[in-house]
Amino acid sequence: MAVRGTGGRRAAAAAVVGTIAMLVVAFFGAALAPAAGASVPGVSIDARVDEKRVGESSETRPIRLSPKASALLVVEVTNNSSRPLDIRIVRLEGKVVGLTFFAYDTAVALTVAPGAKGSRRFPLDLGGLDGQATGLIPGSVKLLDAERHVVAEETGVMDVRGSLFSVYGLFGIGVAILTIVSFLGALIGLARHRLPPNRWRRALRFMTPGIGLGLLINFTLSATRVFVPGVGRWLTIMVVSGAVFFALGYVTPAPADDEDEEEDEEPLALPARPEPPQIEAPPPQPVLEAPPPQPVLEAPAEEPALPPVDETPELGSWVEEPPVGEPAAAEPAAPEPAATAQAQELAPAAPEPVVAKPPAQEPLAAPPTEVVAAAAEPPPIVVPCRLPTEPAPFPTPEPPPAPPTVIVPVDES
Repeated sequence: MAVRGTGGRRAAAAAVVGTIAMLVVAFFGAALAPAAGASVPGVSIDARVDEKRVGESSETRPIRLSPKASALLVVEVTNNSSRPLDIRIVRLEGKVVGLTFFAYDTAVALTVAPGAKGSRRFPLDLGGLDGQATGLIPGSVKLLDAERHVVAEETGVMDVRGSLFSVYGLFGIGVAILTIVSFLGALIGLARHRLPPNRWRRALRFMTPGIGLGLLINFTLSATRVFVPGVGRWLTIMVVSGAVFFALGYVTPAPADDEDEEEDEEPLALPARPEPPQIEAPPPQPVLEAPPPQPVLEAPAEEPALPPVDETPELGSWVEEPPVGEPAAAEPAAPEPAATAQAQELAPAAPEPVVAKPPAQEPLAAPPTEVVAAAAEPPPIVVPCRLPTEPAPFPTPEPPPAPPTVIVPVDES
């Protein structure tokens, strides 16, 4: 079910009351306008247009105003008041639904003493009526003083022979177009179920084309010279037409429901919107301390310079290996164990044998590169082979054997 509140119905009701009040005020204001115009009591006016009295004109005997010919206006004023009248302007005008569609002002210098009469006669050039109005229009002749206040007024019916494309005719055509568009819009909304769900708002939607229809009826019947749209007539037609369409809109079915809720029913309370969950702020991130500075590494101390080394150091002993194929030399015999320590001490020290410097070895020649012929298929692949050219390291010399013990006989004599 659609949720409805009393606020929309109250606003719609206020709009309806305001519209009706406006129409009532306009009705009474227009009805009382002629009485309010006669500001000076005891003053009467007798106006004639082409020898036809304005006050005696009617729908059957209107005063004809043609833009193709001028008109003779005669004004007679009777001052039955206690003060003199100073009349400056004589105005001929026509109004429909409170709007002035044509007006002609003529300046006159007419002063009428109390209890006296005065008159003026002058022609009117009506050439501008062709673009101002057409049809039967309520008209009047007014006398204005120096401050443009109405001193006296006489009303009648004017038969204006203007053009249909005058201001009056175009106004009626515009009202007709707006009325048709508004009414079609209301019907389309009703057919598509798009009208407001509130009955008062639907009634206002239909009342608008109803008022437009009332205006259209007034302008159409006036332009076709059927009747004169006086104050009582045009207001009655508009009120009746608007009320009929208002009632039609009120009884139209709602878009969703066929029955409207009662005016005094409280609106349905909608559930409150749940509050959004409060999101806690994340804990502050720990501040990482800067890493300690790295210790500065000192440069390593310079190592002491090594003493120069001879190119070929002398070896304590050198043992030559016999060439390949020769028999090895016989090893010296081991000393006899019978020698005594005293004899060893008395024996002179044997000179250390001089070890000859080994001959320098010739560098090994690089072996020739062998080219291996490959089979016919796949294509030959040449693999170069190269032996190392660096000389082999010297063999580690073995320590020399101990010198033989020499026993020297001692001459005791």
